[in-house]
Amino acid sequence: MPTIAQLKKIHALKKDLHLDDKRYHLLLAEHGNHATAPVTSSKELTVHQASGIIKSLEHLLEKNPDLFSHAYASDRQVRKIFALWHEVTGIHDTDPTVRTLKTFLEHHFHIRDFTHIPKRKVPKIIHALNKMILNKIREHENRDREAGGQSVLRHFTINFSPQPDRIP
Repeated sequence: MPTIAQLKKIHALKKDLHLDDKRYHLLLAEHGNHATAPVTSSKELTVHQASGIIKSLEHLLEKNPDLFSHAYASDRQVRKIFALWHEVTGIHDTDPTVRTLKTFLEHHFHIRDFTHIPKRKVPKIIHALNKMILNKIREHENRDREAGGQSVLRHFTINFSPQPDRIP
């Protein structure tokens, strides 16, 4: 039986490639064990067979740039995430910013690579970062208020909605 990580990866790639059930089951049958009954579920695969399917799906995604652009975040979306993270952390050096953002994305969204941020996760990431920025502003406002200063929020306008606008 494949690992949980392999099963998640297979299903994420299936979704990213918009594979229907018929094509998905053909792929399983192709990579499954031909000596026994045909494979009808990814859970019936071996670890080695699951690795083969993952490699095939990733290869298909890389060979077809049009599919790749629909499945993963665009450069503009990645830059937006990076800019929001920079605002959250206040780190001006690139290396620590990249390391801390990679850690954040891996821990909270199970994403290990900037070039492979699933497009469907981009709104959730941007929403979380906007929320962090808003909390940071509120923290500063509370400190200023305690110190007798003016409100910082009066000077900020953040587009903060439950479903952030998608970036093309």
